[in-house]
Amino acid sequence: MRRVLTETAGESVRYLVNPTAEYLFALTIVGNRSDELEPVRVLGRREVVRQLRQDFTVGSRMSNLVDDDLVAIREGELDDETPMLVADSSVHTLVLLEETAGSVPSRDPAFVTEVFDACDQRWAAAEPYSIRIPPLRSLRASMTARLGDPFRDGFETALDVAETLRDRTDFHPVRAAIVVAASERLLHYDLSKWGEDSGLASTASFSRHKTDLEDENVITTEKEPVEMGRPRQRLLLTDEYRRLLEDEGLTTVIERISE
Repeated sequence: MRRVLTETAGESVRYLVNPTAEYLFALTIVGNRSDELEPVRVLGRREVVRQLRQDFTVGSRMSNLVDDDLVAIREGELDDETPMLVADSSVHTLVLLEETAGSVPSRDPAFVTEVFDACDQRWAAAEPYSIRIPPLRSLRASMTARLGDPFRDGFETALDVAETLRDRTDFHPVRAAIVVAASERLLHYDLSKWGEDSGLASTASFSRHKTDLEDENVITTEKEPVEMGRPRQRLLLTDEYRRLLEDEGLTTVIERISE
């Protein structure tokens, strides 16, 4: 992916057409590890681009690129189209065989013009697609400011675990955030308010997942008196998970709740 993006650098418009989930993942890797990515329009099938909402690690990094105006995403009817990277002077057919990826370029003017014009038309008719996951960059900044460096470090550990899961959709950022907060004895109010303000999830979603984790005997709470109003709840790990944290570390705790 990096090579074909480099080869089409400087083009006025580029389309990544009908990408597989693997190509979307590759685009996020290239874009987040390099300052040289130029804008790309992603025109994909709904069942493929919707995976960005289900995979937090990829979706949040793709949101970085969308936030930087480096990637725009639309969904269209593309059942039979071959994955391609299309620019105004070249068409690159993308090939993926198991773990081997490559591309076959064409620069025939008539062919390129026909394909590029078709992409323009498809793009105009396609529906914009919102990932609905906030950019990871902004999440990191806000969690540091609102919840502190230890929470951010713990959440980074949770992200490292997510990268190792056989199915990354098993990782749920709200569950992970609650467990990290419990390991730091943070207030549920502070965590859920941050989560809603940052766009990660609603306070209601945080409450539901907190209840689930309590039912699973992962966390518990204790009342924290405040000067005015009802007491707030401080998140705590249960004795079992506190021992697991002390003996094997946060990585093992996150792995356990992601099973």
